[in-house]
Amino acid sequence: MRIAMVFVTCAILSANAMGTSAAVPQPVNLIFDSDMDGDCDDVAALALLHILADRGEANILATVTSCRSEWSPQCIDAINAY
Repeated sequence: MRIAMVFVTCAILSANAMGTSAAVPQPVNLIFDSDMDGDCDDVAALALLHILADRGEANILATVTSCRSEWSPQCIDAINAY
């Protein structure tokens, strides 16, 4: 979902732009809403979000899916566990 990647990028850039260079930037709190299905864009967006979380630039508050596939939540869970 390209919108998710754009949203995550904009949120992080906005948070960085609001802080000063002398201040320690605070992580951005994010909820990842996805239509995780047969395409790979949501997988990439969630992977990038986890990289930002590992670097202390983001806090992942929740990951949810709007897809009706029974495999979507399991896929998100596997990515979150990895």
